[in-house]
Amino acid sequence: MHQCYFESTSERERCTGQLHATLRKIKATAADADGFAKICDVIQLRWIKVGYLKKLAQRDGPFPRHQDLNVDGVHVGQPPGRKFSLSHGWASETHPCPSGAKLKRLAEKLDLLGADDEADGVFIDYCSLPQKSFDIPDAYFERTKAQKPMQDRSPLEQLQFSFAMWEMTRLYAAR
Repeated sequence: MHQCYFESTSERERCTGQLHATLRKIKATAADADGFAKICDVIQLRWIKVGYLKKLAQRDGPFPRHQDLNVDGVHVGQPPGRKFSLSHGWASETHPCPSGAKLKRLAEKLDLLGADDEADGVFIDYCSLPQKSFDIPDAYFERTKAQKPMQDRSPLEQLQFSFAMWEMTRLYAAR
């Protein structure tokens, strides 16, 4: 823990008063719609359209990473409808769910919630943010129709990814 030392009581009161005034002006993350929209735009966040997610879930095997998605199946920035954010453990170092089972369960839950196929979007880290390249089995390319060899993040994608990591809490707190 750091200690702060002031030359006088009045200096301490002035500094703490400024700090409190500044903190009162900061919006809560969940209420900062403008900040959230800006971050989604800057990092070119991809929200998977629910209808596209359902199509991916009907296939067996892994779902595509960010760089291998069909651009017609995503909202870039913010979706016009509801936003769903998925947080989950990864089944392997190179893919969150090689079997595709998590995606199938997610599609079922979105149906139960009445998610709109076109307007609503889902944040899934592997699909929504640029991923590193890995040496992975040919089955990934066969199922996802991704191009070989797998490309790594570009310098711009690395910047976007790094920025997204700093702002990740907004994805789970935004309304």
